[in-house]
Amino acid sequence: MNNKKILILPASIYQLPFIKRASEDGLFVITVDNQPENIGHVFSDISYNISTIEYDKIAEICLDHQVDGIISPCSDIALKTVAYVGEKMNIPSPGSYCVEVLTSKIMFRKFQKQHKLNHPEFCVYDDEDITVSYPFIIKPDRSSGSKGIFVIRTSEELHLRLEESMSYSLNGKVIIEKEIYGHHLTAEGTLYNGCIENLFISDRITAPVPYVATWGHIMPSAYATQSIIDNVHEQISFIFNKLQYSNGPFDADIVVDLTSQQVYILEVTPRVGGNSLTTLIRYAYGFDMIGYLIAYATRSSIKTTVFDKPKLTKVKLLGSLYPSIISYDVKYIDYLKECPNIKYINVEYKPGESVNPFINGRNRVGEVVIQGSTIEEINKIEYSLIDSQIKFIK
Repeated sequence: MNNKKILILPASIYQLPFIKRASEDGLFVITVDNQPENIGHVFSDISYNISTIEYDKIAEICLDHQVDGIISPCSDIALKTVAYVGEKMNIPSPGSYCVEVLTSKIMFRKFQKQHKLNHPEFCVYDDEDITVSYPFIIKPDRSSGSKGIFVIRTSEELHLRLEESMSYSLNGKVIIEKEIYGHHLTAEGTLYNGCIENLFISDRITAPVPYVATWGHIMPSAYATQSIIDNVHEQISFIFNKLQYSNGPFDADIVVDLTSQQVYILEVTPRVGGNSLTTLIRYAYGFDMIGYLIAYATRSSIKTTVFDKPKLTKVKLLGSLYPSIISYDVKYIDYLKECPNIKYINVEYKPGESVNPFINGRNRVGEVVIQGSTIEEINKIEYSLIDSQIKFIK
C-alpha cells in the first residue's frame, strides 16, 4: 500500500487523468481550486475550495498533510504555487525564478533577447507607439491555454481584441510579437540531472487565423528534421540550464520559419503539457508521462519504456469554430471505441448541449486518438468516422 500524499492543482477535466492515476496507484490525493464543481474533486480523497494562486494557504495545507509531492499538470497559473511549496518543503519542483521567467511572456522574450536566442520581434503594449509592424500577435503576459491570443492585421482589429487580451492576463499586461510564418511544433519531454532524457516532438495543428488555439497534434513529427530536432534540443537545454531546472517534465511550443528554417521557441514551461499530449505520447511512443510525473513529484520509482519505433498517431481535439449545438449518437461513440484505428475517444458534452467557440483550450468538447500507417489513412478515418458523425449545428 502506497502511503504517499500528493496535491494536484487544479482539478478540472484536464487534470483528471493525473488525479485518477495517483488514486489508482494508492496515493492519498488532495485537490485544490476555487471551482468546487470541477470533476477532479470527485476522485480525490480530500479537496479544498481555494484559488490555486493563494500559495500561502496552499502551503499550509501541504504542511498540515505533509505531502510528498505537488504538481500542476496542463496549467501554468498554479506553477508559482508549486515552486513556492516545493522550496518551502524541499520536495521536487521547478525553482521560483525559473517559473517567474517562463510563465511571463514578457520576461521570457527579454530572457531570449539577453542570451541571443532566436525570438520574434516584440514590444510591451503600454499605450505608446507600437514598434512592431502589422501583422503581429497580441498575447496576455500571464495566461495559458491560448486564451486572449490573436493574430492582428490592422489597427481596427487591435482595438477590437486588446481589451479581451488584457482581461486574460493576471497582471493586465500584454505583449505584441511579430508574426512568424512557419510550421508549428510542440516538444514534450523530461529532464534528468540537467540533461534531456526524453524528447517527443509533434506537428501542431492550430485554429484558423485570427485564433491560435491548438486543435490537434501528430506524432512523430513529419516536418522536424534531425537538424530541427537538434536545434530544439540545444535551445531548451540552454534555457533550463540558465534557469537551474534540472529534473522534471517540460512542454514547449515552437515555430520553424518557412523561409530561413530558423527555430523559434515561442513558449516553454516546466510542467506536463495539455491538449491530450500525454495520451498521444502513450499511444505513439509507449511512454507513460502521467506515471512518470507522479513518480517524479513524490520521489518514487517507476520503470518507463519507449517503443523501438514510434507509431504514427494523431490526437484531434473536438470543437467548433462557432457557437453551436453538438449532435451525435451515443451508441455510435461506443461503436468507435471498438474500432481498431480509434485508440481513444472521449466526448465531454452530451448530445444537444450548447458549445462555445473552440478558440482557446478551455472550450474543447472532447478528444479522439487515431492511428494509421500513413497520414492519408488517418485523415480518411477522421473524416469518415469522426467529422461525418459528430456534428456541430450553428
